[in-house]
Parts: sequence; structure tokens; C-alpha cells
Amino acid sequence: MGYDKFMRWTPDEDINWESNETAIQDLEAAGLDWSDGGVHSYRSSRGIGDGSGAWGQMSESERLDVIREYDNYWDGLSTTAKAELGDDSSWGMDLYRGVTYDDDGVWNAKNMFHDLVGLKTDNSPGNQIDYNSYNDSHLWRGITDDIIENPKHQWEGKSLFEFQKDPYTNAGQIRAGNGVIRDWKIDKGSYTEFQEHLETQVTEGALPDWKPYNKQYQRNQDARISRWKPWMDFTQDEETGEWVGLEKSMTSGEVLNTIRIQPPAMPQRVQITSDQSLTDEDNGIFYTGLENGNERVLSGMTPQPERPDKPEALSLDIKPYIPRDRSRDYMKIENHPWLGEPEPPNSAANKVEVK
Repeated sequence: MGYDKFMRWTPDEDINWESNETAIQDLEAAGLDWSDGGVHSYRSSRGIGDGSGAWGQMSESERLDVIREYDNYWDGLSTTAKAELGDDSSWGMDLYRGVTYDDDGVWNAKNMFHDLVGLKTDNSPGNQIDYNSYNDSHLWRGITDDIIENPKHQWEGKSLFEFQKDPYTNAGQIRAGNGVIRDWKIDKGSYTEFQEHLETQVTEGALPDWKPYNKQYQRNQDARISRWKPWMDFTQDEETGEWVGLEKSMTSGEVLNTIRIQPPAMPQRVQITSDQSLTDEDNGIFYTGLENGNERVLSGMTPQPERPDKPEALSLDIKPYIPRDRSRDYMKIENHPWLGEPEPPNSAANKVEVK
């Protein structure tokens, strides 16, 4: 159907270029999707910038001109040149290279083809893949987990990404993402449902792990930190009760070595002797050339302090507070200075006459 081992369409079949209608029929028969005027055939800029790119801004006739240049270029290659290009995954119009549409009124389909395909006329490398745009795209960040989970997009039984926040670094990862998008386009019932599903991927890619990253280096930094696992862990043996140290790989977390942790020995008192024959370092006896070295060292040391006495028991007799009745105090005029000076004790003001 015109696709090589990298899922890259090549014009191996004969295409009739007498008219656009006949060319489109032959292209679709050769396996190239030409729905909606061919806009989806090489929508390499999907999710990048405004999503249109050079291919999206072309008219249908201009797209056909580019495909015709592709057909002419491919037909002019030798069998050896085709085999050499077939082993190189870096070229192809399905990879975004930052090419913009020429809006100055000068249209050159041949130059546009070589810019998009990433090959010069002599088959040497041309425009390179714009990995930064892929890594900064929220859509492409959002579909990374789908590439990891899909067994179809694996190489020798291993995922193309080890971690969800790993950057795009090769053409195989991008083509796997293109394959995921193609599958969604087929599985969804309508184009509207397909677009809505892409929007959910954009939302997921905008906030990986609910962290508002704006630049790819922040994602890379967090991914590299999260993949390093503690290299030493401690656990208690359920049978013996001993503490065991587990030395682990910092990348995979695999236990590499088990260390039995022994309790430290009791401290020994160090002795110093001037008699070399009495030296026994294993038991804490060390030789010194000083005469009476042990005594001289001990004499210069601060004597061991005596153990402090135990604190005496405190007996605190705390009586409960009982407030007294002070209502009679309010009846005394001296407790109300704003009423003026108090009257003499025998004054009539302090007497209450009852008639």
C-alpha cells in the first residue's frame, strides 16, 4: 500500500497526473488519505502553534503539486538510493520541521517539497525535525501515555518512552504519536468527537501531574528527579527483629545488597602504657613513649563528675480559690469616688432612718 517500515508513505505506484481527479483517485488507491482536500495527509503541525503549518495553509492544488514533486523525485532515484533512504528514519513529510507557508506570492512546489521532506536535491539532510516544538506542545505531551500503554508502539518489547514526561528525541516516537492520532480518527464516530478527544489530550498535556509547567526543561528536570529512587532503605526482619539495610539501584529500585546491621559494641576504656610489650590495641591498650604516660594523660583529664542527686519530691498544697461576697462593699460610699468625698462616719448620709 506504499508504506515502508517506518509507516512513511512513498509513491511506489504509478500516478496519473493528467488531472487532479485522476491523481487523487490514484493517490487514495495507493493508500494516501486525501479526505478534506488532503489536509490530513501530512498534518505534521497538529497541536503545534495554531496547528495549520505550511501544509494546512496550502490550497488543494498546491498540495497536489507538492505530491507530484514527491512522485518525480522518487521515480528519479535508483534502487540503491531508495534502499539507503529506506533505512533512514529522519526524512519524511510526516515530521514537523518548522516550515512556514510562503505568503509573498512566490510559490515553488519543488522547494516546498524538499523543505517539508527534510532532504536536499542531492539526498543529503535538509531541514531537521523540530523536537522543541513537539516537546512544548500540550497535545503531544498529552498523548505520551497512550504511546507507552499501546503494545503496538513498542520496540523489541520495550516502550518508546520510559516515563510519561520524557522528551521526544527521535522520529520513531513522533511516528508512534501519529499512529495514535490516526487510530483515534478512525475509532471516533465523527470528526467533532475526534476533535473533542484531542482537546482532552491537550488538557492532560498542559498540566502533567497537575503541575503548571510552561517549558520543556521543567518537565525534563522533574522527570529526572522523580526517576531517582532512594539507594538505601531500612527495614526490620519479622523473624529475628534485626534491622536490615537494603542497598538498591537508584534507577530501577532493585535490591542489590542486604546489610545486617549489628548493634555497636560497648565502649572500652582506653589505657596508655609506656611498656611496649603490654600493648593490646584490640582491648584498648596503646603504647606511648612517655614515661608514666597513662598517669600523665589521666592527670590532665577532667575528673568524672559525680552523679547528681535525685530531685526531692515537691509537695504543693494548692487551695481552691473561693471568691468572697463583695456585695456589701458596693454599699460603702468611699468605694464610689465620683460621688465626692465621703461623709464623716457619724454623718446622717450614712444613716438610714426608718419611719
